Amino acid sequence: MASGLYAGLFFLISIAFYLLLMAAFRESTLDPAASPETVERFRRDYKLGPPLYFLAAAAAPFSAWLSLGICTALWVFWLCQRANVEKRVHSIIHYAAVFIHNE
Repeated sequence: MASGLYAGLFFLISIAFYLLLMAAFRESTLDPAASPETVERFRRDYKLGPPLYFLAAAAAPFSAWLSLGICTALWVFWLCQRANVEKRVHSIIHYAAVFIHNE
């Protein structure tokens, strides 16, 4: 029961986050310098959240372990995505600092 509530809460949060992300990624709100590839990757990756968290919530009455396994797999996925973004941001900041220093 607790794993179903847990996964269900993450399902609702993932819907809210996805809607927020789609509002933030409208053409009218994006920075013109934003990479289209990065925007598309975010849209694609975060589209996975709601259906997979729903699957985790639906699996909970049958197997709490399966439900928590799906949630854990998503946490690892988001962690890897964050590490990838942080690495890219760090390299952008580095190149910007070199550019500014050379002017």
